[in-house]
Amino acid sequence: SGNSWKDEYLTIIFSIPMILCFFPSMVDPVKDGFAALETMPDWYQYTLSVIVGASFAVRSFIRVRKG
Repeated sequence: SGNSWKDEYLTIIFSIPMILCFFPSMVDPVKDGFAALETMPDWYQYTLSVIVGASFAVRSFIRVRKG
C-alpha cells in the first residue's frame, strides 16, 4: 500500500549485511549471522522467503503481467 513502509524496511534490512561487508571488522559477524540463520527451522526460513517474495517479487510480477 502507498502508506506502508514494509518495502523500505525490508530493503534497509537486506542492505545492512552488504554495507557491513565493506568494513573488515564486520565481515566475520555478518558471516556468523548468516550461519546462524541457516540453523533456523525450515518453516522459519520458508516464512521469511514468502514475506520477502510477497513484498517484492510477487507485486512486481503482477505489475508486469498487467502491463
